[in-house]
Amino acid sequence: MQPATPSASRYYRPELDVVRFIAFLLVFLHHTLPSTEDPRVAHLLRGFAPAFDAFSDACSFGLSLFFTLSAFLICELLLREREKTGEISVKQFYIRRILRIWPLYYLGLAIWRDLRTSAQR
Repeated sequence: MQPATPSASRYYRPELDVVRFIAFLLVFLHHTLPSTEDPRVAHLLRGFAPAFDAFSDACSFGLSLFFTLSAFLICELLLREREKTGEISVKQFYIRRILRIWPLYYLGLAIWRDLRTSAQR
């Protein structure tokens, strides 16, 4: 079995999807797990509260993992561009980032605003 050769126009590493998912899951859990400072939660957890807090704190590693993965992928893309063209166009790099990130960002903001206004009714 031969390793897949990366396409010159696209760069995708499917083996990093698992790492990306783990980073997302850790960040999600860190922000959604209830705090044991709430007496109701502490009462439910009883003796497990310290372990629960430790797990919640460990989930904050997801953000570091996510930023490390992002830095690796961005550096890889910039190095591939320099290898291919001999230079790096910072302007084109930011345009590509904006076109990739902003549509999902603004969709998320629109959904959040809609949910917030419907909850206030």
